[in-house]
Amino acid sequence: MSARRPGRGVPPPSDHEQTDTPLGDRAWRRRQVFVPRLRRRLAFAFAAAIAVTSLVMVAGSYVLLRAAQDRDALEGALAQSRFNLLLAQSLLPADPVEGDFRGLLAALAIRGDFEALIVDGGSTYVSGPQVSRALVSADLVRGVQEGRLVYQAVDMMGAETLVVGGRALDQATELYFFYPQAERLAALARVRNVLIALGIALAALGLATGRWIARSMLRPVGQAGRAAARMAGGDLDVRLPESSDEFGAWAASFNMMADSLQTKIAALEEAQVRERRFVSDVAHELRTPVAALVGEASLIETRLRTLPGGTLPPDSRRALELISVDIGRLHRLIEELLEISRIDAGAAEIEWTETNVVEFLGKMMEVHSFDDVQLQATRDIEGLVMLTDRRLLERILLNLVGNARKHGRPPVEIELGAEREREDGRVWITVTDHGVGIAPADLPHIFDRFYKADPSRSASGGSGLGLAIAWETARLLGGSLSSESGVGDSAGARFTLRLPVRIVADSDTIVTDA
Repeated sequence: MSARRPGRGVPPPSDHEQTDTPLGDRAWRRRQVFVPRLRRRLAFAFAAAIAVTSLVMVAGSYVLLRAAQDRDALEGALAQSRFNLLLAQSLLPADPVEGDFRGLLAALAIRGDFEALIVDGGSTYVSGPQVSRALVSADLVRGVQEGRLVYQAVDMMGAETLVVGGRALDQATELYFFYPQAERLAALARVRNVLIALGIALAALGLATGRWIARSMLRPVGQAGRAAARMAGGDLDVRLPESSDEFGAWAASFNMMADSLQTKIAALEEAQVRERRFVSDVAHELRTPVAALVGEASLIETRLRTLPGGTLPPDSRRALELISVDIGRLHRLIEELLEISRIDAGAAEIEWTETNVVEFLGKMMEVHSFDDVQLQATRDIEGLVMLTDRRLLERILLNLVGNARKHGRPPVEIELGAEREREDGRVWITVTDHGVGIAPADLPHIFDRFYKADPSRSASGGSGLGLAIAWETARLLGGSLSSESGVGDSAGARFTLRLPVRIVADSDTIVTDA
């Protein structure tokens, strides 16, 4: 739908439309998800702390265990190698031959779980087929030839192996011993897997414990949130269970606040009831004498019109005219007080009648001589018949048009149309003037009782009840009344009446949901 200037086409939703909802939808959703989000964060934080602690413990334990095992394995291999070198020196003659080397390999085979490689000049002797000279690096050979006991980790047939090399004393024979580490590393891997599983179990336990702790700790917060929401919805009897901890003190303070608030609101309601009863009683008491005064004022007006000029002094004539005007104003005020009293007491009667809205507005303007008011209707409302109370609808429109004519500038415009969405829709009627509009500070209070916006409304002599009665009457019809205003000399004010409707199946007729 294209944008149109205020007072033309379907009116946009007003920010000033009044509602009975104590809390907005967004505020309500924030209150609903606050505690669960905090509970999840607390549970996640607790679980994360446990998980990090478990990870540090698992990683640290594994690193320390492997370092200790690596150190023990190396020290054992070096000690065994020193013994092997001493054995070789004692078994090998000064000029050993192949048989001597074979005998040494046989002697070494019963000394432990390791393989041996003997290099004597260009000859190589091995204890098994998996051992070869290719496994010995040049750095290892260089260290052995320098007379040092050296070691290195190599990959022998896919398994990590520790190689220790050395030379028998006073001999050029090089001996290399291969100590397999596969079994030790497999045991370490099993320990690592157990530690990882333990860490995961601790993290899961931490998550479950964190959820339980978070739920236990935040249960009073959730109860307080739900109690506050119920109190905001009007349930002043809600209370929190008290305990001996910090939350108990908080609950006691909340309950004290609720008691005080309930007492004060009850007192305010009683005062409001007394005030409304007083206004109603005063209005009823004044109605009869004021009705007599209205009749007398009408007689005075008639006599003043028939008296020839000069019969009364100008001051006396003016005083009588003012008396007549003030009596009429007093009569309207009493009628408005009585009307608002009937609405407050729930005694307002509604007579639902099928009404052609366009024809009804046209006749109303003709009866009340609204010659300076322009009426426009959209195509979708032509011929539309709806159920409404004509008397209440007329009261709303007379208040709005009278307000626009009194406080605005011509032309005053009435526009009406209908919106349809599937089986539901609404009728809207706008009343727009081209005056100075309503100040932003006054706009939120424009439907308050006895409220007068300065300066024009105070100078007009109005009671401040007209718009309040119109707003209450719109609610009686199941609709709403909202106000908007522009800024500038001719921006004007716009009042929009919306009535919810139901579209009858197989028909273009729209009826209100009575």
